[in-house]
Amino acid sequence: MDNDIDALKADVAELNQSWFDRKDLQITLLRLKLNIDACRRYLIGFKTDILTTLFNS
Repeated sequence: MDNDIDALKADVAELNQSWFDRKDLQITLLRLKLNIDACRRYLIGFKTDILTTLFNS
């Protein structure tokens, strides 16, 4: 009986850890997406500045 309880505790601990690992991965992926979006906005703004400069010349 004690072995079953210990095994169950170990399974629960493993599930909790994998849940936290997935949350960490989700947060990392969200940060990466935000960084990509920021870079994209910067490049679009840069392209717009270049086109504005060319057309106003």
